[in-house]
Amino acid sequence: MPGDRVLGTDAKALEIRFTADRADGKSVSKVYTFSRDSYVVDVRFEGPGVDRNTHAYFQLVRNEKDPPGQITMMSTFFGPALFTEKTAYRKIAFSDIEKGKVEVPADVSDGWIGMVQHYFVSAWLPVQGTKREFYVRKGQDGRYAAGVVLPAEIG
Repeated sequence: MPGDRVLGTDAKALEIRFTADRADGKSVSKVYTFSRDSYVVDVRFEGPGVDRNTHAYFQLVRNEKDPPGQITMMSTFFGPALFTEKTAYRKIAFSDIEKGKVEVPADVSDGWIGMVQHYFVSAWLPVQGTKREFYVRKGQDGRYAAGVVLPAEIG
């Protein structure tokens, strides 16, 4: 991938573009924008002539093992977390995913999904008002995924 990978001293933002060419000759790009003094990473899609019914999947994956250096006397949560106006903030235990006991809201237009570890969180924060479908699932090798499916809104 050509282009800068470091935010320049005087730059306010850095864009990193991933482009895929399709068999029909059309291409689509996923563009990440990193802004100075912000933890928010904007993501957008670009591609002329791309089907407008395209959906994007955003997920966070981690295993169920205690983080390295975990102090056993300390009781902090790590795992998926979900927030919608209807459900409020909700932690999701790996054991509940394993047992198939987790229900996540379908066809909502607010909220976010993330992965919590101690006092830190990584989360996908879709634009409010955009229809979305959340999911959690167990993958291979003890890994779990928490994610959201959105219309790709390709410009």
